[in-house]
Amino acid sequence: MLPIPERCTRTIKLPGAVAGDGHDALHGGAPSGDGDQWFDLGTEGRYVFEVEVAIDGNATVERFVYETTSVSGGQATVEFYHQLLTYEGEPQANASDAPDPETVVTVTAPVEDVEERLVEEEFSAVMAISTVDLERFPLPAQLGDDYRVGERATATIDGNETVLEVTGTAAYAGIECYVVEERLNGQLRGEMCTRPGFEHVPYVVAYDESGDVLVRVELVEYEA
Repeated sequence: MLPIPERCTRTIKLPGAVAGDGHDALHGGAPSGDGDQWFDLGTEGRYVFEVEVAIDGNATVERFVYETTSVSGGQATVEFYHQLLTYEGEPQANASDAPDPETVVTVTAPVEDVEERLVEEEFSAVMAISTVDLERFPLPAQLGDDYRVGERATATIDGNETVLEVTGTAAYAGIECYVVEERLNGQLRGEMCTRPGFEHVPYVVAYDESGDVLVRVELVEYEA
C-alpha cells in the first residue's frame, strides 16, 4: 500500500464520513456542483474513451466516440460510433481507420434527454457512459465533499476490510482529478480518478483477485 503523505493523516470511518476543513487544491480548489461537470452531451463537445474488458486474461479494447455537433433551440445532436482496437489480445488491422458512415448513430433530442435517447438508439453506447457514471461507484462519496491526498475511509464487513485512499492527482485528456484506490484486505481491487462534485469520472479500472484488469474505461480525448 502506498504510504500516506505526512501532510495528511486523517482517517474517516465509514459510513457517515465528514469532510475536513481543507484540501490539496487542483488549480486553486476542488470543484463541486453541476457547473463543474465535464461530461455533458447537452453541450457541444467531443469525448473519446478506451474501454477494455478482459475475459480469461485476454483483453478486448474498443474506442467509444461521442460528439455533440450542434445545440440549438433546446435540441442537441449527438453522433456516436465505436471501433474495435484489440480483440482477445489481437490488434485489429482496421483499428486506425475512419468509421464506416453506416455505423455512425446520430440522435437529435432535447438536451436533457439526449443521453437517454442515444442509449435507446444504440445500446452499446451505454458502455462508456454507464461505467464512468459515479453512481455505480459510490464509495468515494464517503470521503466527503473535500478530498486531500492521503485521506482514507475504511469499513469492515463480515471480517473483510475495505480501504479507500486518495493517493495522488492525475489528469486524463486535460481533466484533472484525484486518484482514489480501493483495497480489499490490503489488495488493490479498483482505482478511479475523480473530484468532489463529479457525476462522471475520466478514469476507472477494476481488478480481479490476481491483480489483472477486469474492466478499464479511460478518457483519451476531450474537446469542449
